[in-house]
Amino acid sequence: MGDPNTPAKKLRRLDYKGALKKTRIEKNGEVRSPCLKKCSLDQNKICPECHRSIEEIVSWRDADDSMKRKILEAAKLRRIRAKKPGH
Repeated sequence: MGDPNTPAKKLRRLDYKGALKKTRIEKNGEVRSPCLKKCSLDQNKICPECHRSIEEIVSWRDADDSMKRKILEAAKLRRIRAKKPGH
């Protein structure tokens, strides 16, 4: 499996938990998926790991980079709201 505390894995966790940074979401000019390979859906059909809706997850593969950035921004807002007390 490997050590989950290697610098690269720590960086990925920190980048996701913090702001979605350009270096984290783009590689060779391509917007990368925020998927953490721990897929599940809550009662609102939102993945609690990446904070994307089921529709966003399904459409990711065919979306252009502009749409992917919009999906990431929506997911970021959901993640922020989920952290607020009472959610």
